[in-house]
Amino acid sequence: YPPYNIEKLGDDAYRISIAVAGFTPDELTVEVKDGALIVAARKAEDDSGRTYLHRGIATRAFERRFGL
Repeated sequence: YPPYNIEKLGDDAYRISIAVAGFTPDELTVEVKDGALIVAARKAEDDSGRTYLHRGIATRAFERRFGL
């Protein structure tokens, strides 16, 4: 979690696509550290008082690392 794709675009070019539905740009971090690309997200506390009949979009925190 979350699901992702890695595409090879050229000899030294790649594209990583990550499905992060339910997160805003402010809740995501992307950084390069110690030879790894790190994508992480943490959902802000939801105090909107919404009542869901079904909640199918996961909002749990994650960290995904890709070796460079």
